[in-house]
Amino acid sequence: MVMAFIDLFKNTQNDEVEEELRGKIMKKLLAKYGRHFWIVSLSVTFYASYDFTYNEGDFFSILMLAVLTYVFFIERNGKLEE
Repeated sequence: MVMAFIDLFKNTQNDEVEEELRGKIMKKLLAKYGRHFWIVSLSVTFYASYDFTYNEGDFFSILMLAVLTYVFFIERNGKLEE
């Protein structure tokens, strides 16, 4: 019983440390590559366009992703005012 509690306590501490490290890594990643995040959204928009053209995709997905890509692009270039 005591060993199970100790293992649970160790796992809790490890999880907290891992979450803290992930947070630091994500902040560094976004600080370094955040301005190019719109490219990820653009690639998904291209896939949705392909899916609409050759399969049974819907136009709303293309429209939504295109607007999202545009917002990410103008936000990172400092043209979006709040």
